[in-house]
Amino acid sequence: MANISYKIPEGSEEFDKYRESLPGPAFGLGYASGGKIGFEIDVLYLTKGSRFKGEVEGVTFDVKGTISEISVPILLNVNILSSPLIYGLGGGEIAYVMSAKAKYFVSDGVTEESGEEDVKEDTSQIDYGLVFGGGVGMPLGPVTLFGELRYHLGLANMEKNTPEGVEEQTSPKTRMFLIVAGIRF
Repeated sequence: MANISYKIPEGSEEFDKYRESLPGPAFGLGYASGGKIGFEIDVLYLTKGSRFKGEVEGVTFDVKGTISEISVPILLNVNILSSPLIYGLGGGEIAYVMSAKAKYFVSDGVTEESGEEDVKEDTSQIDYGLVFGGGVGMPLGPVTLFGELRYHLGLANMEKNTPEGVEEQTSPKTRMFLIVAGIRF
């Protein structure tokens, strides 16, 4: 589940109550060094974004912004228990934005307007932030099945150019809860 936090421009505080998180795909590969205290490095494909959906004064709107990126988190991994394997992790991530799109639908009951725009040129190409989480693992012979819950806290201002008609930057930052499941060899 991903979301984007931002500074709310003066006079548009009411609009924020229509913001929703977006589910999206995530997949990748990783390497964990093992041991009581170790490190983990991953290469992940992530989709982050937000959706604004609702109705104000007879106007129905549905606006969705998504960012697809390749993320490289580098994490410190601390084993809390060895049987069952329970661990905590934390560290940083840096990501390259591959695409940024805005999809919209607006209707006043008489007319409708919809479309999709590529907004990559207005979006920073680099996202970075902190990652925190924990996991549990179950050894099965030579492999370990594992599940993790991670929180990605973006620190980068993703707005490279202020959109036309907007007076001040909103400084959007990515946020994400990520459920990871996999097999370690």
